[in-house]
Amino acid sequence: MVAPRLRLNKGVSLTELLLATILLSVIFLACISLYLSAMNFLKAQKDRWARIDSFLAMEHVARRIVLGNDILVNPAQKWVKVRWDYQGDYNVPNRTPENFADDQWLKYGIIGNALRWRVDATSAANVTAGDAEVQAGLFVDATASFFLLNNPPGPAGPPTVDVRLRTRIQQAPDVYMTQHTGLIVRGRAVD
Repeated sequence: MVAPRLRLNKGVSLTELLLATILLSVIFLACISLYLSAMNFLKAQKDRWARIDSFLAMEHVARRIVLGNDILVNPAQKWVKVRWDYQGDYNVPNRTPENFADDQWLKYGIIGNALRWRVDATSAANVTAGDAEVQAGLFVDATASFFLLNNPPGPAGPPTVDVRLRTRIQQAPDVYMTQHTGLIVRGRAVD
């Protein structure tokens, strides 16, 4: 009668315990490997997004400068103002270059470590820290970024505006990307 009672209380053998431990270890290592791969993928995507944001910011500024009628540049204060003969944000031309009353002034400025912009009816006000960022979260190195007027109007040819943006595309360690472009101005340019 003792034998049946012992058979009911049978425990786990050492072999079964080792096999279960090995299987759980393999599953755990697979989960860790998957987690680390996902984190590396997300980090690479974040760096790629920062590059794309930097390209989009430069495209935003360059397109409006090229399409502008008049340009005001202040390299010391790091801003540029563009008189735009277009209706709203729809890129529909007014076709009234002599009429300044229906124009807009697009203003860009490097404030702190951000590229900010605003739209006004006159050229009077400047961009402030409260204005919208061209690309939200884009870190601009203010010491190495600028707007510069080259070749003022005259016999040497049309004026050009140099735009240089140095943006951080990766943190820890800091990695920066520099974009530099020279844009031909259609209208008047004033330094």
